[in-house]
Amino acid sequence: HDGFTLNDLVSYNCKHNEANGEENRDGANDNYSWNHGVEGPTKDRKIVTLRERQKRNMMLTLLLSQGVPMIYAGDEVCRSQKGNNNAYAQDNEISWFDWNIDERKKAFLEFTRRLTTLRRSHPNFHRRKFYQDRQISPSKTGRQHVDGHDIKDISWYRPDGHEMTEEEWNAGWIRCLGMYLSGKTLDDVDRYGEPVRDDSFLLCLNPHHERIRFFLPVDVTTCSWELLIDTRDATATKLRILECGDSYDMIEHSAVLFREAEPKNPRL
Repeated sequence: HDGFTLNDLVSYNCKHNEANGEENRDGANDNYSWNHGVEGPTKDRKIVTLRERQKRNMMLTLLLSQGVPMIYAGDEVCRSQKGNNNAYAQDNEISWFDWNIDERKKAFLEFTRRLTTLRRSHPNFHRRKFYQDRQISPSKTGRQHVDGHDIKDISWYRPDGHEMTEEEWNAGWIRCLGMYLSGKTLDDVDRYGEPVRDDSFLLCLNPHHERIRFFLPVDVTTCSWELLIDTRDATATKLRILECGDSYDMIEHSAVLFREAEPKNPRL
């Protein structure tokens, strides 16, 4: 019962615990939330659209993170506690679960289902070992050499398609980045003792308030990229293939997931 629901996290700047009878003194004051311009429910279409996209951004980053994802029950259908972040004392509509969900909530439920299916289907999103830059090839670089390229477990990219530097991690102006997860470096075996392999993915995040063109990396392998998810649209499933070096237009406050595809002209 502690903390905002996902829906309230994008709908309220402040807690609203008056119903708890403690003059709103209970519950955490630091909620790291943003109401996007209006406190609580609104009919402003622009704000509603942005809030829905932000919820998709947060659910995507949670379910594509390593470790065990913890989802507040009801977040998958946008449950609200009306800004109450400490609803332990409420046995009413504040804490009840309303199963009569509208089309907007159904769309978010389907989006969450897509993510859970993706996570379950790809061991790259639920590795059993932490990234430790361990030696995975005869070299001592902690990288694997594939088709003339050194492949790391995880790499971070700027919008220009080049790897981030150490200095850029501390640069306050950085507003967009990409995370590459190699499916060739899982360092694990299945029940039969065979090496576990998976697809490689690129997750791009743009928390900036302006659009950004993200150039797909060219220093990974010779490949194409398949667009899987763009949080600008909850239901888009149309297949789209981009080539290495192509740019993708990311709208403000959005996240995009690509899967590394087979090259059109693979090397023999």
